[in-house]
Amino acid sequence: MGGITNFESNLTRRNLLGDTADNIRQIKGAVSDMYKEYKLMKSHGYKYLDDYYHCKANYNATKRGTAGEKTAEIAGDIKESFDYYRNIYYRKMNKQDAGIDYINDISINQLGRNKAKYNSQLSAQDACAELRDNNNRSLPKKYW
Repeated sequence: MGGITNFESNLTRRNLLGDTADNIRQIKGAVSDMYKEYKLMKSHGYKYLDDYYHCKANYNATKRGTAGEKTAEIAGDIKESFDYYRNIYYRKMNKQDAGIDYINDISINQLGRNKAKYNSQLSAQDACAELRDNNNRSLPKKYW
């Protein structure tokens, strides 16, 4: 007899739908985390804190789960690739400096994801604090 006919198969189908819904929530949440940190970074006007906000965005997205982590990785890679060309053609950076910026941002994104996987008891602010403190100690707490 063809098709799915037993209870175990239907239960598996239900689990698949539940997993799909959870993955969609993680993806939406990860995108929201990244956008929130981007807007916060742009709103405060402090320089040299990109690394801190990259770390926090990736940390929060990864804490959402596997789909959140993958979303942060893919979105970060796409954004940094776009920024590489923007740095060359719009900001008139040479290719070497644009490449260094690209590699730095990719590695900071990975750092945020790793911190979430191995230090998940911390808040994003605490996990990424050394990036904030090393680069700009005067950042008001409301921007953390």
